[in-house]
Amino acid sequence: LSATGISTISCLSVFLWFFWSFLPDTVAFTFNAELQFITSL
Repeated sequence: LSATGISTISCLSVFLWFFWSFLPDTVAFTFNAELQFITSL
């Protein structure tokens, strides 16, 4: 592996960690907000 390959892999792993850490919270928050909106109608 070259230096650029290693930095690309580390960037990808950080991005994936960020994605998997925050995506479920965002989906749950959006779903919760929509559910509250529907039930308030």
